Amino acid sequence: MREIKPEIKFVLGTVDSSSYFTFRFKSRDELNNKLNNKMTTSSPVGSNVYVKEPLNWNFDKRPKGKEYSWSKNDAEKYGNLAVIRIKVIGKD
Repeated sequence: MREIKPEIKFVLGTVDSSSYFTFRFKSRDELNNKLNNKMTTSSPVGSNVYVKEPLNWNFDKRPKGKEYSWSKNDAEKYGNLAVIRIKVIGKD
């Protein structure tokens, strides 16, 4: 994931029976502003990356103010997981 462009500005790990990451190319503030704008009907483009292994993702233990940021530490910790599916989401 070190070569993904545009830059990932929002990430969320989902720990379910199918663990996955949601990556967006807009920040949380940009996403909230777009969703609050009554003029728009589209949702920002992003991707869901489903992985084979269970995620050890705990939102409450992430650094304050950077809960939605993809860090170098995240890349090292999760960079070698087996991807089983990639789903493009949204319309921009």
